[in-house]
Amino acid sequence: MKKCSNCGASLPDDELFCPRCGEEVQLVPIFETVESSIKEQQRILEEKEREKQAILAMEEEERENKKKKRNTVMISVGVVAFVLIALIGGSFLLRTSRKSAFNSKYTKAVEAYNAADYDSSLELITLALEKDPGNLEGKILMADIYAAQGKTDVSSALYLEVIDENPDSESAYRKLIGMYEVLGQGKNIHSLLNNCTSQEILDKFADYIVEAPSLSVNAGTYDVIKELELASPAGNQIRYTLDGSEPSLLSLLYNDKIVLNGGKTKVRAACFNNKGIPSEIIEAEYEIKVESVDSPVIFPRGTSFTYNDGKTHKFTIIVPRGMKALYAYDSMPTAESPVYKEPVDMLEGNHSFYAILINKKTGGVSSPTSITYSYGETNVQDNISIVQDADGNLNASYSDGSDYTPPAQEYYEPSYDDTPSDNGGGGGGWTPDPGPAPNPPGGGGGGGNVTPDPGPNPPGGGGGGEVTPDPGDGGGGGGEVTPDPGDGGGGGGEVTPDPGDGGGGGEVTPDPGDGGGGGEVTPDPEPVAEMNEA
Repeated sequence: MKKCSNCGASLPDDELFCPRCGEEVQLVPIFETVESSIKEQQRILEEKEREKQAILAMEEEERENKKKKRNTVMISVGVVAFVLIALIGGSFLLRTSRKSAFNSKYTKAVEAYNAADYDSSLELITLALEKDPGNLEGKILMADIYAAQGKTDVSSALYLEVIDENPDSESAYRKLIGMYEVLGQGKNIHSLLNNCTSQEILDKFADYIVEAPSLSVNAGTYDVIKELELASPAGNQIRYTLDGSEPSLLSLLYNDKIVLNGGKTKVRAACFNNKGIPSEIIEAEYEIKVESVDSPVIFPRGTSFTYNDGKTHKFTIIVPRGMKALYAYDSMPTAESPVYKEPVDMLEGNHSFYAILINKKTGGVSSPTSITYSYGETNVQDNISIVQDADGNLNASYSDGSDYTPPAQEYYEPSYDDTPSDNGGGGGGWTPDPGPAPNPPGGGGGGGNVTPDPGPNPPGGGGGGEVTPDPGDGGGGGGEVTPDPGDGGGGGGEVTPDPGDGGGGGEVTPDPGDGGGGGEVTPDPEPVAEMNEA
C-alpha cells in the first residue's frame, strides 16, 4: 500500500491518480524525511483546529439565533399581552357602560310595569335589551309585559326562548306554567315538562306531571270477547276514545270495564289531574274474531196492552242454548243489567223493553231487540176482522193475520126487582150490564128495562130479551134495548148488531117507534165485517 505524496492518502498499488486530491501518483517511491514528517503533523493539527473553530462558530451562531428567537417571542408576548389588556379593558369598560345603561332602563321598565303602564314599560325594556340583547331578566320582563297585554302567543314564545337558552331557569318555567294553567292549556304544560332536561326543574314541578294509565289487556288478536280495564297510578281520572281520536277532557270518562266485541277496536287513553293536565297518551289496537250472535226474540210483540182483563202481562225472551240474555227498561242493557231467568212483568205506562243475547263461550254480544209499548187501563186496539165460515160460525183475527182471542169476562148473577112494570108483571132488567160481550140471554117473568137505561124509556112488556151487542138469537117475549127512545112490545126479537135472524117481534136499536111482530132486525151485516175493538 502506498500513499499520495501530496495529501498522504493511502493508494492502491495500481492507482495512477490520488482519488482525494487528484495528484498524479509518483511511480518512483519517495522516502520520507524528518522534515516531511513534521510538516505532515502540522498539517494534521491545523486541519483539526479548523474543524474545531468551525464547530465553535456553529455553536455560537446557534446561541445567537436562540437569543434572537427569545427576544422575538418576548416582544410578541408583550405585544399580545398589551393588546389583550387593551381589549379586556375596553370590553370591560364597554360592558360596564352597557350594563349601566341596561340597568337604568330595566329599573325604569320594572317601575312602569308595576304601575300597569305596560306601553311605557315595553318601550323601556326594548331600549334596555338593545344595550344587552342576551339578558335573561330583560327577556322575562318583556314576556311578562306581553302577557299582561293579552299577547300570550308572543309571551309564551319569549318564555320558551329563555328556557332554551337557560334550561334551569325556574322563573321562566314558573311563569310559563302559570300562564298555561290560567288559559286551561294543560296539554302545553305536559309538553313543556315532557321536553324538560333538568331534573331539578322536574322535581320542583312534580305536581304538574301526570303518569299515564295502564291497560289490563295487551294489544293483539283474540278469539273471545275481552273486557279491558284501565288504571291510573295516582288515582287521576281517565278519559278514552274508541275511534282513534286523541283523548281530551270531553272524551269518554272511564268508570267501568270496556267490552271489546267482535271486530277491530283502537283504544287511546290518558290520565288527567285536577288541573286538567294530561299524561302521555297510551294506545292499543285489538281485533276480536268471534261468531256473530243473532238478536233475541221477544214476546208479546204488540205495542199496546191493557190490564182491564185482570191479567198481568209479561215479556218472554227466547234464549237459545249456550246463550244468556240481559234485559233493561228504557236503556240499553249493560254488564250490570239483570240476567233473564223467567218472564218479566211489564211496567205500567209508556216504556221501551230492551234485550241482548251473549254467547257464554266466546262472549259475543248481539244487537239489541226492543219493544216500545204502552200499558194501562185502556189502550188503542188493532183492527179486527170477523169472518163467517160456511157453517155460520164467526172467526175473529187481527188485521196482521194473527188469531184474536177475546178477553175473558165474568158473568153477573141477575138481581130481580119485584116492582111491577107498566106493561107486565114480575120481570126485571140485568143489573149491572158488564159491557161489550157476551151477555147471557134474559128469561122468565114479564119484561123489564136493561140497566143502564139513559132515557125516559117506559118499561118493556112480555118475556126476556137479549142485550146489545150479542150475535145470538133472541128468545122469549120482547124487551127494550138501550138506548131506545121508544116503547117495547110484542114477542122476542134480536138486538143490533146481530148478523143472524130474529125470532118474535121486538124493537130495533135505535128505533124511535114501537116494536111490532116477529122479523129480522135491520141492518143485517154482510158475512165479513171489520170493526175496531171497543
